[in-house]
Amino acid sequence: IISGKATALGWAYMNPNVLLDSLRTAGQIPVFPNLASTTATFGAWVTLDGVHPSNQTHRALANHIINAINAKYSTTLSTISVP
Repeated sequence: IISGKATALGWAYMNPNVLLDSLRTAGQIPVFPNLASTTATFGAWVTLDGVHPSNQTHRALANHIINAINAKYSTTLSTISVP
C-alpha cells in the first residue's frame, strides 16, 4: 500500500525489508540470541531488546533512503558512514 501510494504521488520509495532480509540471509541477524554476550545479544543490527533496529541499522537504512532519493530526484545527497 505504501509503495503504491508513493508511486502514485511520484515520490521516492525504499522498501526497508530488502536490507533487513539481506542481513538475515547473510547471518548478520541471528535466529537465536547469544546469551553469552552482554553487548550484542542479537548481533550488531538489533538492539538488546531483540526488537528494535540498532544505530548501525538506522544508519544503513538512511543510506538506502538517500540512494532512493538520489535516484528518483537526480540529487547528490551524501551517504553516512555505517560502522
